Amino acid sequence: MRVLWIFVVALAAGCRDGGEGDDTGTTDPTVTEPIAVGLDSTDANVVKVLRERIETARTHPESGTHRGTLGLAYEANGYDAAALESYAQAEALDGDAFEWPQARFDEALKRMDRALEIDPDYAPAWLWRGHWLLDVDRMDEAAISFSNARELGAGAPAVVGQARVHLRRGNAAPALELLEPLSGTVDHPLVFRVLGRTLRDLGRIDEARVALSKGREARQLTWEDPVLDRRTAFIAGFGGRMLNAESLVASGNAAEAVPILEELVVDFPEHATLLNLLAVAYAQTGRAEESLTVLEQAVELAPEYYPLHLNLAGAYDDLGDFEKALAFLDRAIDVHPTFSVAHERKGVVLMRMGRYEEALVALDTAARHDARDPEVFYFAGVIESNFERWRGAIERFRQAIDVDPAFAKAYIHMARSYGELRRFDDAREALAKADGLGTHVQDARSARAWLDRLEASGL
Repeated sequence: MRVLWIFVVALAAGCRDGGEGDDTGTTDPTVTEPIAVGLDSTDANVVKVLRERIETARTHPESGTHRGTLGLAYEANGYDAAALESYAQAEALDGDAFEWPQARFDEALKRMDRALEIDPDYAPAWLWRGHWLLDVDRMDEAAISFSNARELGAGAPAVVGQARVHLRRGNAAPALELLEPLSGTVDHPLVFRVLGRTLRDLGRIDEARVALSKGREARQLTWEDPVLDRRTAFIAGFGGRMLNAESLVASGNAAEAVPILEELVVDFPEHATLLNLLAVAYAQTGRAEESLTVLEQAVELAPEYYPLHLNLAGAYDDLGDFEKALAFLDRAIDVHPTFSVAHERKGVVLMRMGRYEEALVALDTAARHDARDPEVFYFAGVIESNFERWRGAIERFRQAIDVDPAFAKAYIHMARSYGELRRFDDAREALAKADGLGTHVQDARSARAWLDRLEASGL
């Protein structure tokens, strides 16, 4: 974890005298001229933002707030050295009203403590403090930080923090008491990863495998931090704005990303990655026709950029035009022959077209290039079932479950395949495992009813 931040905790408005820029703390007379770099950038937007912040800092030479804000602008646009120097100046000018980022952990933690003295009810600061202390194995202090954060309403991030402290201390049982109810209400990979480690430590290996499979996605559990979010307003460069937009799209906030991306397209109308991200953002906000238009324009500009072909295939698949979807998948594969996702999606499209043997070849190719996707084996099992090749189907479903022990549909289809072979005990064992996962309940119930009828018929 990159430990650079001290979280800014301003005094409540009613506790400060004066208006904007009227800092009343004790100033350091040796701090005069603000740092001025980046004005020769080739990005006009970066120059504009930095020039405005520099001039404001010069106009208010005794303002720690304006000097720190200049630091935020520098860091947001990649000028880390200038940012750190500006933060140091802000601290020297007004150390009591605002806490700024620092690079060294020991100083950062001291400044965090000072910030929390100013506002002890700022939950995000307690969360960050807990994680920092956890990283350096100061368990008692970390436990207090997470407890305070939880009391202040920080929710799941605080509970997970508390559980991690218990695990570090070798106390899996109290960690489980925290995580089991949380996993029932918060569907996040990190919750299940920590739960899986907890169950493993308790010797509950099968349950641990299920939990860890649900936590396979490498996503961190984030939380809102209004102070840290102030930096976003100063992101002016193309790279910074793209990263911000990508983060918004990935977190499900595509509507916030769209205006950022549309503004960037004005200056960079032929940037393939940008156009692809805009098309994804349009699709996520229900603007399917605009998404398709952008993708079609982009693929003409960058025919070797295979994500465009993949997304165009998805768009035409959604429209029911399987021939066009297949054509774009083949083009993606031509550009990137080992791209397993394209082979998998080709297999699914061919299934929809009733071209099962070709679909099986595509799925086998996908598995050969990357055997970590349970869907590949699951779809192959469905095809084997369509050909009534029940033993082959069982093996495919077993492969899917080996990759993802929480794949309920694979258990259900495996049970049906066992039923066709009249292996009723094996079928019921598979359904019991599906029941234990608590998903696809109706499908499991239907499979059990079919199994009962089949066994009763004696056929």
